[in-house]
Amino acid sequence: MFDFLSLFKINKFKSMFLTIIGCYLLLVIIIYIFQRSLQYFPYGSASTPKGFESIKISSEDNVELLVWQKIPKNYKKIIVYFHGNAGNIGDRSYRFESFVENGYGVIALSYRGYFGSQGKPSEAGFLSDAKALLKFIKSQNYRKSDLILFGESIGSGVVAKISQNKIDFKTNRLVSDNEKLHNKNEQIADSISSTREEKDDQKLAKNNSQEDDFSLIVLDSPYYSIQEIAQRNYPFLPVKFMLKDRFSSFIYAPYITAPVLIFHGDHDFIVPITSGQKLFNIITAKKKFIEMRGASHVDTNPEFIIQQIEEFI
Repeated sequence: MFDFLSLFKINKFKSMFLTIIGCYLLLVIIIYIFQRSLQYFPYGSASTPKGFESIKISSEDNVELLVWQKIPKNYKKIIVYFHGNAGNIGDRSYRFESFVENGYGVIALSYRGYFGSQGKPSEAGFLSDAKALLKFIKSQNYRKSDLILFGESIGSGVVAKISQNKIDFKTNRLVSDNEKLHNKNEQIADSISSTREEKDDQKLAKNNSQEDDFSLIVLDSPYYSIQEIAQRNYPFLPVKFMLKDRFSSFIYAPYITAPVLIFHGDHDFIVPITSGQKLFNIITAKKKFIEMRGASHVDTNPEFIIQQIEEFI
């Protein structure tokens, strides 16, 4: 006799299984489509800090961006600030004001999609914004050696990439590794046919180029990669195959040549301190890691930051 009850149970199990799989796939699709809404949180308005100049610049893709600027005192360095993924540039005003009180200049960028700027947030967009900012800074006749690049949280990934690739201030664009190799080969070929005087000029130019690196790289609550953080937060998702904006700092960090100063709280539940330590371990330049006891995410006192900067450089 045919066992209809067993068949019913099997079909019911299959139906439940397919429903679960269908719901999971639907969830994956929804998160994939709206993932940037889970990664970027621009909100609120801001007032320009006292003494700062509010400027609008444009990226290469014609996105208008807000920049706050304050000139330094007594030839001190300029802190070029790249903020995190939540809130807006005004939430960092207390830091900017503290930096200025200590004589430093500040140039702070509001990313596309954030307060005062057009466009929508993305990793590629943030990089384009950073290039536009450095182009603007170059137009004011500052050298890279005048600049301290400061990356907070997601901004640490932006800083890791632009400091590794080296902004070419002659062309105002990022130079790839292949272009660097090509340029190096061209220099070698030129030196073979040059006179002794020309060789001396080339040597001087090369030394000047090496000296014109960023003064310092400061990373506050940095990460090894956003993919690593996202996988930790969403262990049930195939993040590796879904994530659009990876901010893979680990790819670029080993090629940073400027000194690197890192701050990270041991109670950071957004970016675990272990992720920042992993990044620190692969940096080959002069470096220092400061573990902030009891501190959470981006929880470093700006006066302490200045104190550590001045002790380190």
